[in-house]
Amino acid sequence: MRKRKMENSGKILATLLFALPAVCFGQAQDGSKYIGWSAGQSTTTFDTGKNSFGVANLLETYDKTESGVKLFAGYNFNKTWAIEGGYAGLGTPKIAYTGTGALAGATGYANIKNTAWFFSGKGTLPLGNYFGLFGKLGITGNKSDFTANTGSNAVNAQVGFPLSKSKVRVAPVIGAGIEFKLNDAFRLRAEYEDFGKFNTDMDAGHTRAALWSIGATWSF
Repeated sequence: MRKRKMENSGKILATLLFALPAVCFGQAQDGSKYIGWSAGQSTTTFDTGKNSFGVANLLETYDKTESGVKLFAGYNFNKTWAIEGGYAGLGTPKIAYTGTGALAGATGYANIKNTAWFFSGKGTLPLGNYFGLFGKLGITGNKSDFTANTGSNAVNAQVGFPLSKSKVRVAPVIGAGIEFKLNDAFRLRAEYEDFGKFNTDMDAGHTRAALWSIGATWSF
């Protein structure tokens, strides 16, 4: 009987020892700082038909997907709430110009380099000890560097090409994703973020950029 009690006590102790790290794992984030990096694909939405500056017979085609990268840092108040800020490079989407009718044979381009500095709050819903769903809401400073030119002197005279402008616009940023905890320090995440509108030129409409990315964070 004594031997059986010792065996049962041993089993209980072993169970507690194995369970303790899992219980503590969810608390490891409290009060921690972290840095992170992610990369993926940015998508850009254009104000279709507005980027030709109102010039007739000048058709536009768009390159809407680019590689994107993000560097960020944050602070976990607890396992649910955090703040996060950083920089996102959202690629350089392009517009190709093709002339028709009176402008047949004219070709040109516009490059729009989109970058953003952002700050947001982050809320996480834990799913067990390893996974969590999170959402983010904040503010971003969106910068567009817009350059454009064509090979037609007639078109250039009408629209003022070659053109080079930089515009900054403040917009809300929202995001959502899922996070996986490898251990107390390292985590993987996949997320989607909508950075809102970017100015190109007041006569050429706006773009709207979003980022799908996969990345990792390190807590310390």
